[in-house]
Amino acid sequence: MPQSSHSAKLHLKFRTDANEAERQSAFRLAREAGAQDIRRLFPEASDEELASLLMIDVRNEAAVPKLLKILGAHEAVEFVEPEVRRKLKIR
Repeated sequence: MPQSSHSAKLHLKFRTDANEAERQSAFRLAREAGAQDIRRLFPEASDEELASLLMIDVRNEAAVPKLLKILGAHEAVEFVEPEVRRKLKIR
């Protein structure tokens, strides 16, 4: 099966009680596993729940299963999932 070189996106939510060291550990593992960029989904949010949501840009779709496994098992992560691709109709 050929590997895809298309980029992908994941949504990640940290536990609100995760400390900075745990978050940095998750970031490091994500980058080692193929994450290209990690950023807050709501950069201006002061609410803890919204501030704990992140978007991960993945270099290629082949890295997604590894990222889901590694981050899904990380102590600081509440959930990680692929971004849902939607087909919106504009009227």
